[in-house]
Amino acid sequence: MFCENTYLSIIREIFDDYDIYSNYENKEVKLMSKNVIIKHFTIVISVTIIIVALWTFIIVPEYEQLPPNFTLNMEYEGKDQIVNNVNGELSEPYVLKDILSQKAISVNDNILTISSTVTGMRADTGEIVFQDNQKYDVDRITLMHSDKPNKRFGFLPGVKKQDYDFLHPLIFDNSVLVFQGTDKINDLEVYKFSVKSLEHDVSSAFPSFSSHTIWADTYATLWIEPITGDMLRFEKSWDNYLVEEGLHKNTIEKGWKHTTAFTESILTQNAKTKIVNLNFSKVIMPVFLASISLGLGSVLILWFRLTTIRKKNDQLSLLGNLTARIAHDLKNPLSVIKSDLAMMSLQEKENPDEKMEQRIKRLQRTVNRMEHQIAGVMDFVRKKPLTFGRFSSRELIETALESITIPENIKILTPAHDVVIIGDLIQLGVVLSNIITNSIQAIGTSGEISILMEDNPDYVIISIIDSGPGIPEKDLPKIFDLLFTTKQTGTGLGLFSCKTIIENHGGSISVKNNPATFTILLPKKQTKTN
Repeated sequence: MFCENTYLSIIREIFDDYDIYSNYENKEVKLMSKNVIIKHFTIVISVTIIIVALWTFIIVPEYEQLPPNFTLNMEYEGKDQIVNNVNGELSEPYVLKDILSQKAISVNDNILTISSTVTGMRADTGEIVFQDNQKYDVDRITLMHSDKPNKRFGFLPGVKKQDYDFLHPLIFDNSVLVFQGTDKINDLEVYKFSVKSLEHDVSSAFPSFSSHTIWADTYATLWIEPITGDMLRFEKSWDNYLVEEGLHKNTIEKGWKHTTAFTESILTQNAKTKIVNLNFSKVIMPVFLASISLGLGSVLILWFRLTTIRKKNDQLSLLGNLTARIAHDLKNPLSVIKSDLAMMSLQEKENPDEKMEQRIKRLQRTVNRMEHQIAGVMDFVRKKPLTFGRFSSRELIETALESITIPENIKILTPAHDVVIIGDLIQLGVVLSNIITNSIQAIGTSGEISILMEDNPDYVIISIIDSGPGIPEKDLPKIFDLLFTTKQTGTGLGLFSCKTIIENHGGSISVKNNPATFTILLPKKQTKTN
């Protein structure tokens, strides 16, 4: 008994040390493996979402906001008329050149202070007829005025077909941009907005008339490229007039202007470049980052899984060789012990000794059990390919029963009808033999075992029913697990091997109580799976 238990403990420790449970696809292992893979892919997907979110909500907005060194220069041309004095007549129309110059002069957190100058000059003399200097505090991220949070200094990408409150150096205060429709500029679709500003004080723009109050009525049209928020074209007309005691006294200046063809071409080209960049940063780059993250994550998961499987397969191969060697090393001494016991038994018959006879019989039983367990381990370790063939159910039952010693007080009831089975006769015979042997051991002194065969269109159903007390309910979920046994002399390999053989046939095996019934489903169309 010591040798037997020591051997079994060695085998169990080897299996435990190498975590052999994870190498066999029982339901718990499959579920655990599936959960691990799902957990790994969940981590990869979460990391991917974080990477894409960081790019989309942190990196991209950094590129879209106004830079600390923001500058902008735009040219306009048109016609203008102006008086020599506040009560004089308007001059003949002359060509007007307008320049808008903007430059960031300071930054405080996200607030950018922008100096803006609009200068109007006569093209023929170079005389400055209009100049307006303003400073604006603008939020770099939202492009809203910090002191007028409802008014917009510029457009962010994604302009909508709606009205906007707008305050820009080209447009005076208290102005609303009214959406007018869509238009085309150099193959780009643009949104057209109109705005008017009435009775706006522009006295500071006319230093030569500094002692007088001058108001302006202006009408402007803006063409905005919606993807980038860039202004591609601008037109404006104005009527500046002298006001005394709240009354319109005399027109001081009257004219119109629009962006030059050169400025418009530069703005259009810049917008096209920005569209490409925005498409790259908002569409292509997130897809690229997601693909790289998911791809690398999947490769790492597969690599890890393959490495684990390869390592465990190597361990299992090593374990199989080690187990076979241990079994072989134990088998030879057992043969010697068995031979010596046979000789001692013969000698004991010549000189009878009751105590010695009992010792010899006890040793013989122990040796037989150890041989049985070693044979079970060797059958488990050796890989047996399936050899498919057609045979009758009667032939299968005969193959199973010929290796079993059936007690006289136990009856085996076999089916009267025959069924054709496709599979490996030897290995299916081992399955049936193991289950019947377990039933015999469970029945005890007397009882019966019924073997039933049912021929269905897709399956042959084999049922083995015994009259024993049944299997404890707590053991039912574990009965097919590797190394699980309730017998002191069991190896925990028999029913696990039965399950493996049946699954290699593409079938299934299950057990239930009341009465204890093992049910095997064997498909009629076999596919080799081992």
